[in-house]
Amino acid sequence: MVYFALDSLRVAVVTTLACSLLLQAGYFGRVLFFADVDDL
Repeated sequence: MVYFALDSLRVAVVTTLACSLLLQAGYFGRVLFFADVDDL
């Protein structure tokens, strides 16, 4: 039971990190994209 709890906790942490990385990548991508559009 404890092992299952640790496994689910690890999955939750990995999912949270992945979501935050995706959000940051999308944010920086939009900033760079809009910056390029402004330059044009």
